[in-house]
Formats: sequence, structure tokens, C-alpha cells
Amino acid sequence: MTVSLPPFFAATTGMDALTHAIEAYIGQSSTKETRALAKQAVKRIYENLCSCYQDGTNIVTRKNMALTAYEAGIAFSKSYVGYIHAIAHSLGGMYDTPHGLANALVMPCVLKAYGSFIHEN
Repeated sequence: MTVSLPPFFAATTGMDALTHAIEAYIGQSSTKETRALAKQAVKRIYENLCSCYQDGTNIVTRKNMALTAYEAGIAFSKSYVGYIHAIAHSLGGMYDTPHGLANALVMPCVLKAYGSFIHEN
């Protein structure tokens, strides 16, 4: 169903899924289950997003990204929103920026600001 999705939208929805996974993993309400789903999602995004962007007809990578978005969504739903999403929602509304793109733009700054608070001990 996503084969006709243009590359820009494949990239931005993939970045939204990546944001879900990252925020699920580092969130204060994360659990063993949400961290496992988040780690798997990040791995699968790394392995498939570029291919989805470059070749939208690749059914395997499209399927993998759909599964990844689902799993990251489950993890994110159980772990709550973080500052990346909070800022991206405002940015998107104010400047009519696609949500996944807003997440991608904000993510490096927010993760840097979190500093050592998001590192495992």
C-alpha cells in the first residue's frame, strides 16, 4: 500500500518512526518491553529507510518500514512523548512543516541538550 509514497514522504515518515523509537527508549516511562521494541525499530530503520527512499518499489523494505512504524508506535504509546515531539508539533503548526521533517530538524538539538541524562550507566 505504500509503494506509491513519494520519496520525501517515505523519508519524513521514517524519521517520525525513528523519533518514536528514540523517545520511547530514552523516556522516563520506558520499560524493558518498550526499550526492546525501540532498539529493534532503530535497527530496522537503519537497514531499510534509505532503500525505501531510493527505490519505492522494493516491497521488502516497505514491509519492514511498515512493521517498524507499528512497533515504534507501540513503544512510543506506552512511553509517552518527549521534547522532540513537543517542539516538532509546535514547529509544524506554526510553519506548516511536515511532522517527520520537524522531528528530524529538532532531534539533534534536543538530544544534545539532554546530554548525559540519556546515556546508559
